[in-house]
Amino acid sequence: MISPSKKRTILSSKNINQKPRAVVKGNELRSPSKRRSQIDTDYALRRSPIKTIQISKAAQFMLYEETAEERNITIHRHNEIYNNNNSVSNENNPSQVKENLSPAKICPDERAFLREGERIALKDLSVDEFKGYIQDPLTDETIPLTLPLGDKKISLPSFITPPRNSKISIFFTSKHQGQNPETKISRSTDDVSEKKVVRKLSFHVYEDE
Repeated sequence: MISPSKKRTILSSKNINQKPRAVVKGNELRSPSKRRSQIDTDYALRRSPIKTIQISKAAQFMLYEETAEERNITIHRHNEIYNNNNSVSNENNPSQVKENLSPAKICPDERAFLREGERIALKDLSVDEFKGYIQDPLTDETIPLTLPLGDKKISLPSFITPPRNSKISIFFTSKHQGQNPETKISRSTDDVSEKKVVRKLSFHVYEDE
């Protein structure tokens, strides 16, 4: 920017009638004129090397056609590779046995197939199939529970009250084995019902005055 010819102090008034000097542009700042090219377009096209090249009409490539023998060889190799891959254990094959499977999954229970069929109503469990045992705490003798005993009954000692439930009391008796040879001596208190009533002795406790 060209400063004015007359200097002025800071914050002083300015003469609005004074015009700044005009900027004169030189020839080098002017844009070049659009002139027509000296090279003739028709002459350039006539002298172009593309016109002198002749394109061959022969086929540039040949399509390969597989013969029947080559096709059979390819199929034979494919079958060999496929069979070799199947012979190796495939970890993603669900039909193969995995090493971390439980025996229950490897050999499924036969009762599982029965559950898939028609359902059967609930009934009492078989004593022969689901056996129970009691153990004598003194002799560590294991005795199987044979209830129901049929005609035989378990003989209870005189100090044990027989169960009052009619469905259970038929298997017990308070008579001695000598009196009833069909009875069986109970070797454990597990044969006694837990709901039996035990009477407590009533007596007075005297305290010193």
